[in-house]
Amino acid sequence: MKAVREPKKKNYAKPHQMLSDILIGKGSNQKEHIFGSVVDAARPALSEFEAQDLSNLAYAIAIADVPVPPFDDGSALFDRIAEKSLPLLGEMDHQRLSNLIWSFGE
Repeated sequence: MKAVREPKKKNYAKPHQMLSDILIGKGSNQKEHIFGSVVDAARPALSEFEAQDLSNLAYAIAIADVPVPPFDDGSALFDRIAEKSLPLLGEMDHQRLSNLIWSFGE
C-alpha cells in the first residue's frame, strides 16, 4: 500500500496573506462563490452606493478576476458602475479615482 502524501501547507507569516490567497489567489476555489455573493448583494443596492463604494466594488471584482453575469436587462455590472460613478467623480479622491480607472482597464 502506497503512503498518501499530505498536501504541503503554506506557512503564513501574516494573516492578510492567507486571506488574500483564499479570496483572490490563482488557485482559489472559493473566489467565484465569494465574489458572486458580493455582486448578488450589491446589485439591488447599487443605486445607493457612494463614490467609495463604487470604487471599492469595481476594484475588488477586477482584482479577483471573476466572471460577473449581466443584469436582467443585459447590462454589465461595470456599465452600471460607470453610469453611477460619472456624477460622483468630483467626490473621489485620487486613490478612489485611480482604483476605479484601473478596474475598468482590467
